[in-house]
Amino acid sequence: MNNFKKLKKSINKLNSTIKVTEEKECIVLEGEVDNWDMVVKCGNLAVDKKHYRGVVNNIKLKNFQQPKMRVSSIKDDKYHNKKVDVLIIGGGIVGTAILRELTKFNLKCLLVEKEDDVGTAQSSRNDGMIHAGIDLKNTSLKWKYNMRGNKLYDQLAKDLQEPLVRCGQYVLLTEKWHKLLKPFIKSRARKNQVPIRFYNKEEIKN
Repeated sequence: MNNFKKLKKSINKLNSTIKVTEEKECIVLEGEVDNWDMVVKCGNLAVDKKHYRGVVNNIKLKNFQQPKMRVSSIKDDKYHNKKVDVLIIGGGIVGTAILRELTKFNLKCLLVEKEDDVGTAQSSRNDGMIHAGIDLKNTSLKWKYNMRGNKLYDQLAKDLQEPLVRCGQYVLLTEKWHKLLKPFIKSRARKNQVPIRFYNKEEIKN
């Protein structure tokens, strides 16, 4: 029995009304259930990181009433009937990067953000580090764009007149048996085109 059949059998054993299919290397779940717990349980059962990229959980709740959208009482007609070539919704790192690129062309662009400043949501929750990409599979799109984006930071920092320090990424081997991982780390770094160097305890202290 292949992996999909096993997975489908386990989900249908929990709830026989759920339709389980494969689509674009993902497991897709569809159907209706009585409670939210069943939605979560079916979703958890469908996770198979070894053979699939993800889960698309389209299971719906029976008699579910969609809550009304919250509408602000504040009225602002400042941009009423304003016409632009490009409207960018969301001022996170992606939205602002898109806006910056578009300003290089003769276009009227407008970026709108629901918060009182840009970059206040997910974009402000990182550690300020440019990811090296050593832990990614070098066949994935994430690795491809991570490596491309990493190289763009030098020119970006220069253009924005912001300091950029390429100090490297430190990986601490805290247990003796961790030394066994060194060959694998070297191999992954070589495949991912990431330069690495191992330091001992004294070098780190200095």
